[in-house]
Order: sequence, then C-alpha cells, then structure tokens
Amino acid sequence: MDKQAVRYYVINLPWAVERREFMKRQAQSLGVEFETISARSGEELTDDELARYDSKKRSLYMPCMMSRNEVACVISHRFALRTFMESGAAYGVILEDDALLMPNFLDAIQELTQHIRGWEVAKLYTIDGKLYPIKSWGRKVNMPIRVVFPKKILWGSLAYMYTRGGAKRVYDALDSFWRPSDTQIADILLRNKIPTIGVTPSPVGLSELNKCSCIDADSRGRGKKVVVRRSLLKYLRYRYYIFIISCFKLRMRLMMRLKLWRE
Repeated sequence: MDKQAVRYYVINLPWAVERREFMKRQAQSLGVEFETISARSGEELTDDELARYDSKKRSLYMPCMMSRNEVACVISHRFALRTFMESGAAYGVILEDDALLMPNFLDAIQELTQHIRGWEVAKLYTIDGKLYPIKSWGRKVNMPIRVVFPKKILWGSLAYMYTRGGAKRVYDALDSFWRPSDTQIADILLRNKIPTIGVTPSPVGLSELNKCSCIDADSRGRGKKVVVRRSLLKYLRYRYYIFIISCFKLRMRLMMRLKLWRE
C-alpha cells in the first residue's frame, strides 16, 4: 500500500446534479479525482438502517426526533467511511457536496500527510468559531497551515480527513447514533479520545449551495420532524450532557498538545 495515498470522496444524492457538477469542476481544477458516494435519502432507508437510529436516547435529551433525511445523512457518512477503509488508501478525505475548496486545499493535505504526526482525524472546515492554537513538537518549517482545535467542533460535517485508524474507530461507533452527522461524529471523536485537530487557514469553505439544504428538502419536498415535549428533567439532562462535552473538548486539546509533532 502507498503510505501517502489519499482518496477523496464526495457524498452526493443521485438527484442533486447541480451539486455533483459543482464538485466535479473543482476536482478538475485541482487535478484530483473524487469518488462520488451515492447518498441515501430518507425514503430509501431500510429497516436495518433505521434501527441504527437510537430514538429512545434521542427522546431523553432533545425536543424533536431526527427526520428520516437526517438519519440518512449519518448512514451516508458511515458508508463513505466504509468505502475509504475498503480502498486500501492511507488517508481519506470525505466531503459533502456543498464544500468550497480553497486555494490552499492541496497544500494543507500534503502538510497533513507528510509533515504532521499524532492525529487520526482532521477537521478541514474550521472557519466558524474560536480556534485554539496547538503547539507541535519537532522541527519548524514554512507551514502552509497552522494546527488548531476548533471550539465549535460539534458544528459541521462538511469536510473531514481520516487516517485508516481514525476512520475505523468512527465507523464502529456510528453503529448506533442519536444526533445528526456533525454533532454525532464530534461526540464520537471527543468521547472516544480519537486524536483530532483542525487547521487554519481553513482549506475548505461553505459554498452558496449550502443555502438550499438537501437534508431539509428532498425531491418531494421538505423533511418532517416529529416534535416531542421536553420536560425540565430532559432539559437538565441535556445541559449536563453539554457540560460533559465541554470537559471532553478541554481534554482533547490537552491530549493533542502532547501527541502532535512535525517531521
């Protein structure tokens, strides 16, 4: 296996032609090849796929259930992880189809694969929120990116880069989920102490296509949510969950200060 091999994947619904063409144009301009992951829609979910959604746990914390399209989005990310693991590549970049690739995209990928060690998952979209710099051990070079830890790591599953080990751990943990893909993946990373970093300047941005969400609306119209009433006990339980996640964020930042180094 080529130790530096990187595979690029784009999650795209078959009917979202405009988004698919948008990603193809970007791939051509960069001179790389993207593999399209045929995303699942809520209408297509099987009973086995729906069973991965833990609605009972969801109801303990949240005022509404996830829509079928939100469930399908998590299933699509899990399938993309499996596709990467089966490829034999050392690294996998998984993008949603409204990702805008910045001029430093390939430079950032090269830096992550060739010079930075100690991470298993890198969040490539880190524009929003406060960024905490992480010092790395080893020699200093002219770096196209700086390593950071994004405060809002729970927001956005637009662009992640995985090592094989990181992908396997996230894939296994997604066997059961109760939150949308962005918050669920971040929860897994933090709770399971999977070495995670962000990078800046952000090599991926959010395109104008994001204004029309494929999760909120499919070919037949807007997705529906089943609303449940949140009691005081549920609210307090959720606030405690947020507190624990905040503690996990601090733990991850401290852990990466010790683990991260440069060649």
